[in-house]
Amino acid sequence: TTDQLTPVVVPGLTDVVDLVAGWEHTCALLANGRVRCWGGNGQDQVGDGSGSDQLSPTPVVEAATMGELDRVTDLGASRYGTCGLRTTGELACWGQNASGMIDPFDLGSATFALARPATFDSCGDGCTPDRVVRFTMGARYIAAIVAYTGKGTFVELQAQGDAPGDIGSTAGVSYLPFGSLGDVVELASGNDHVCLRRASGTVECIGDNTNGQLADGSTITGSSPVVTLFTSATALMLFDDTSCVRNTLGQVYCMGATNEAQCTGPGSAMPVLAPRRVNVAAGGAAYSARYLANGGGGAYRTPCLVSTAGAVHCWGNNIGGQIGNGNTTGQEYPTRVVGLTP
Repeated sequence: TTDQLTPVVVPGLTDVVDLVAGWEHTCALLANGRVRCWGGNGQDQVGDGSGSDQLSPTPVVEAATMGELDRVTDLGASRYGTCGLRTTGELACWGQNASGMIDPFDLGSATFALARPATFDSCGDGCTPDRVVRFTMGARYIAAIVAYTGKGTFVELQAQGDAPGDIGSTAGVSYLPFGSLGDVVELASGNDHVCLRRASGTVECIGDNTNGQLADGSTITGSSPVVTLFTSATALMLFDDTSCVRNTLGQVYCMGATNEAQCTGPGSAMPVLAPRRVNVAAGGAAYSARYLANGGGGAYRTPCLVSTAGAVHCWGNNIGGQIGNGNTTGQEYPTRVVGLTP
């Protein structure tokens, strides 16, 4: 339980294909489709049924079989919850269940992984949910693209929010009016906003826009999705009240809140309302990124990228040493994580 300011090896993990992190827990998806979680477990977010913090990777248990959860292809984490998308289209979830976030028909928390054939099954007129196609988890909500037999495909939201206009401000399942979804290739979430990326590279967002995080050049919050100022996007990264994309050149651009240098440069209370390129340093060259990543259930202010050379760089908030450069000083520009070799 000692804080670490540089990377340390997590024991007992091999063949990891994906990682997600909440506020106090981390989960890894293995190549065999099984999941290991560790860390804080006060809300059962580790998924082993014990309710006790786990200091090493622990198998996630499925409630229906009491065996290991398997056939998982994608993971997501909220502050105190976790979900895994299975090959069957089921969304298995465990952890905090505020306002039915984990399962709209179970008002208690999910001690073990609860798997349902498309958890989001409240279309209201007898239609049958077929499968979850994609999903993303914010601080307090899940958004998913769900296919319904005979009804088509919808972006649905199951959430708890905390202010009018925020994502999930009304508990229960609701539909997000994004229109046609056949060309959607990515879905991402921040603290209280959701964005999707279409195959054309266009990005659309909905939710809270107090800090310009919808990336349309304004701070106006509405009830309909907006087309962002980002163009030629090939990847999304949303966190807290900031949105970033990678474009076809590998360059990274951010908009929204930058009070802790999330959009790079000196921190400012004024939001960034035009795409700002993430550079190596002030006035320096643009980064060429292979991957984008952030942690903390959509709410933390420490974005990271993997350069095309394979090096990991992070910036922004560093209060817990999460940038991995050996100190706890916030960084205005991407800073290389020490001890990791490409």
